[in-house]
Amino acid sequence: MTSRALFFNLMREDLKKKIWIIVVAMITFIFINPVHTLMEIEGAYQNIYLKPENIAESMEYYLSGGYFGNTTLPALLAIVLGIAGFSFLFSKKKVDLYHSIPVKREKLFFSSYLNGILIYLGVYIVTQLLTIMTLVIQGLMTAGGWKTVGLTFVGTTIHFLSFYHVTIIAVMLTGNMLVCMAAVLTLLFYGPMTCQMIDGFFSQYFVTYYADYMGEKSWMAMSLASPVSSLIYFQSAANGEKGSIGLNLLVAFLIAVALLVVAVFLYKKRSSEVAGKALSYKVAEPIVRILVVIPVALLGGLYIQNMSNGLSGLWFWFGLLFTGILCHVIMEIIYRFDFKAGLNHKMQLAASLAVAALIALCIQYDWTGYDRYIPNENQIASAAVSFQSIDRDVNGYEINTNNDGKVTLTYVDKNTAVLDTMYLTDVQDVLALAQTGIEQLDYSQTNNHIMPRTIAKAVLVRKAVSSGNAANNGEKNEFTIRYRLKNGREITRNYRTDIDSTIEAMSRIYKQQEYKDAVFALLQIKDSGVLTSVCGYNIWGDKVLSATGSDMKELLDVYTEELNQLTIETLQNETPVLRLDSMFQSDGYEDSVYGYYVYPSFTKTIKKISELGVKSEEYSTEIKPEDIENIVVNDYGYLAALDGQENAEYNASASYYTENGSDDQAKIKELCNHIVLGDFQWSNGILHPVEQSIDCNIQLYRNSGMDRSGYGNIRLGEVPAFLENDLRENAVYY
Repeated sequence: MTSRALFFNLMREDLKKKIWIIVVAMITFIFINPVHTLMEIEGAYQNIYLKPENIAESMEYYLSGGYFGNTTLPALLAIVLGIAGFSFLFSKKKVDLYHSIPVKREKLFFSSYLNGILIYLGVYIVTQLLTIMTLVIQGLMTAGGWKTVGLTFVGTTIHFLSFYHVTIIAVMLTGNMLVCMAAVLTLLFYGPMTCQMIDGFFSQYFVTYYADYMGEKSWMAMSLASPVSSLIYFQSAANGEKGSIGLNLLVAFLIAVALLVVAVFLYKKRSSEVAGKALSYKVAEPIVRILVVIPVALLGGLYIQNMSNGLSGLWFWFGLLFTGILCHVIMEIIYRFDFKAGLNHKMQLAASLAVAALIALCIQYDWTGYDRYIPNENQIASAAVSFQSIDRDVNGYEINTNNDGKVTLTYVDKNTAVLDTMYLTDVQDVLALAQTGIEQLDYSQTNNHIMPRTIAKAVLVRKAVSSGNAANNGEKNEFTIRYRLKNGREITRNYRTDIDSTIEAMSRIYKQQEYKDAVFALLQIKDSGVLTSVCGYNIWGDKVLSATGSDMKELLDVYTEELNQLTIETLQNETPVLRLDSMFQSDGYEDSVYGYYVYPSFTKTIKKISELGVKSEEYSTEIKPEDIENIVVNDYGYLAALDGQENAEYNASASYYTENGSDDQAKIKELCNHIVLGDFQWSNGILHPVEQSIDCNIQLYRNSGMDRSGYGNIRLGEVPAFLENDLRENAVYY
């Protein structure tokens, strides 16, 4: 009984010392949560474009984990409470006093530990209730809002514990306030920093590296690196971004429990004599120093190399040595509180730099064979391929249900969505693509002149394709492959190749239904009930079609039927005549499912469009000279490339007007034979190569009296001789 009374007396005395934290936290939380929410409500009421139901939905954000006042503030409070609760360990007198109290260390630990949790709960719950009352009084508290409040409280509390426990561990490992603060930052950001360092090296030196920043698995893996990463993941998922909140919270809770066990263990083993020293455990000094020096040296090398803007790779090694030595010296000075100790433990410094150099060499020269990796066919369960150079206008979408029960669409990263949802079981063509990508590895993309990495075979292939690369004006075919292996691993690689060497394998993959279902979101969206209408736009941007109800459904049915039959050969040989935008409501405004084109061979779709009253001349892509008022051609480096003076600065253009007479009329007629209208061309531009450094502004005058204008490009290798001469005559060099 005496022990229990003493425990509560200790809690009461500890709480008195933290009154200032309660006051400051309460003021800060009130201002950033309920007061700020009230400001936002007043601002929303003044927005004439927001409907009442939209205001209520938008205000739910201030109850969610996505709002920094509900998550970031408690995390900062956890750090303050963690340091303040155990700061007595930095004073020898206070340590002797506390440890002389006749109570077990565990109870002494928890007397301060529980106060920190009670302070957080009191401040957070009071301010959250004030926010809820503010919304209730304004009639803006929805049923979904109560669910959000509960989820936010659970997620915030778990992450508070994670930050709290990490901070306490930092206190237990150190002996003074300055070193403790440095330790807190190190423990919180070491994981994210290391992940960023690895990502930086892979991006810099591996040609086939694919950084899946938008993928759920990558996000989830990052959340394991640190409470900071886990909190960011929770905030993003709460904001509606892709992620598993339940899994995130479960993992964070288990880690928080493990951290608490470590904190209690360290406190029990901590010697009272270490108060005032840099670190509490002598054995931790070399471990901490080496684990910090290695990534700092690598990051320093990478940073200084990037500062050099592609100069000699020696700058990387200078940066590695400079930052590695500097980090070692600073840590030694902090350990000993003596500038003379900066170069102590030279052998440990040498070993740290040697390990950092070995890691750098391993990545720079790809000793692991990362870029050349390709799994065996019998190892693969399925695969996915995303072609970034074709169908570039097609976006990714997800079908979602709002809190009010309305179904809507949200944008998602197309590349990530395709890789996540495509399951190709016939992988022979996928492996053929990968093999071609490996054969055409281009290490000139990497920095620092890593010539020893260049594979002889790749050099030969690269020389062979470079001579015929005029077929696509130097544009590379970029694609990403994801292998799902039978052992559960997922491996993703990105390649850039010549289009001619991969077009056959691409064509066979493009025909597979699994590919179409993953790439063309419209195939799943059309029957979801979310679409309100379909609008058709011609090459000049004119709206020529609007279909709703049964007309919309019938049009989408025939269009998607022919979309499923679309081939790369069609993309190569035909120019789209119409773009279909499927409209839907999103957050009170109208948006569209964009990037779906009608080709001349889509006979059923064109027939349906005609039945809806659209005449063929309204969506014709033919450029008739008699309809053209003028063409203005601009040169953005064409002449300089011809003359081998790519860095020349000049301005050149040529203008042709019908009203100027027969000479200009003849030139306009000739240009019409070589111009490709650009509005629909970009989506599959790699299949229709044009002169990238020349564009044409075209002004038309139609019999209806409507002025129309557009832009176009000249097909690759078809620049008329007269145009080159006119550009030279009009060129002004600087």
